[in-house]
Amino acid sequence: MKKTVNKAVLCACLGVLIPLLDHLTKFLVRTFMEVGDSIPVIEDFFHLTYVLNDGMAFGMAGDNMRWVFMLMTPIALVAVTVYMVLFFKKLDTLSCLSLTMILMGGASNMVDRIFFIHLDPTSTGLFDGRVVDMLDFCGIWNAVFNVADSFVVVGVFLFLFAFIKNDIMEAKAKKAALAANEEEKQVQSPAKEQPNEDEAQ
Repeated sequence: MKKTVNKAVLCACLGVLIPLLDHLTKFLVRTFMEVGDSIPVIEDFFHLTYVLNDGMAFGMAGDNMRWVFMLMTPIALVAVTVYMVLFFKKLDTLSCLSLTMILMGGASNMVDRIFFIHLDPTSTGLFDGRVVDMLDFCGIWNAVFNVADSFVVVGVFLFLFAFIKNDIMEAKAKKAALAANEEEKQVQSPAKEQPNEDEAQ
């Protein structure tokens, strides 16, 4: 019971932290930058670049696909929520934290897609369907992303890692249990009777 409560507290704290960090960075970018601005933090490696993304994380599948994600994202978020509610007690802490990252990162971006209001002439205000991206590692790749994207991607990899780790541990446990059972059977099985000397003669 104590482990479940601790796990719930960690997930709750992370669930609050993710949207706070995400929307704080988006607010600062909206306030102090214009769309298209790029501020070098580390020249030719990491810039703060203000872009409006109507696709997936890291700008994938864009080109006015915003309404597809406006429909798909809530379905995915509900699915993750239901999964966490049903299996929360059985899931290990890492799995719960990784699912919280995915859930709250996706939810934070969804809030941006719905309530994004900006003076940019291309914005339609409420239900604009785009998100603010600003993290630009131009020295590594061309994609620009935000804090919520980071948590979603890290959460996916952590969940896969936890799933594989747990699968390996379960396989090892089953193998050890089978070996223990076999050893116990051998110990409990009656020893073969030695032939009587008189009978042997």
